[in-house]
Amino acid sequence: MSYVKNLAADEEVLLKARRTKLIFTDSVLLSIAYIAYVICFFAFDWLDSADTPARLLAAFGPAIIPVGLLIKDFLGYIDLEVGLTPTRLLGKKGIIRLLILDHPLNRATNMKVEISLLGRIFKFGTLRIFAPGVEYVYKMIRNPLAIQAMVNRLSMQNQNAANTFGGNTPQQPQ
Repeated sequence: MSYVKNLAADEEVLLKARRTKLIFTDSVLLSIAYIAYVICFFAFDWLDSADTPARLLAAFGPAIIPVGLLIKDFLGYIDLEVGLTPTRLLGKKGIIRLLILDHPLNRATNMKVEISLLGRIFKFGTLRIFAPGVEYVYKMIRNPLAIQAMVNRLSMQNQNAANTFGGNTPQQPQ
């Protein structure tokens, strides 16, 4: 279920972001190494030539590690989403224990984007959103600079609209 689809009648999602698929890199590399291990195990006929339970356990027992990592990475991939509407910043993190972000843009005090060298190459990074008393951290988000630019643009538009319609205008000295 997508939390970002939880909108008011007149709202639309301008930008939606998820984790990058590079989250699977370590588990895929470990799976490839495990497959090479199994091929070598049977090709060089390690242990005895008989198919004993100990031999099969030695060959297929370590499979729990790459399979566990693939499951962990898949759950990490599907457990996070961030959405942006003209007035709100929405987000969901977690499957069993949910951390939900539903914050008006004019109340978010600061946003920070952290991008490593690999993040610059593959366009992913960490997005930190600061609101009064709360910090939301979204790691390995695809294209976090686009989210930050859109939030800044929408904040300026909302601020200009409030100033145009008589909200928060400074008093002129007389």
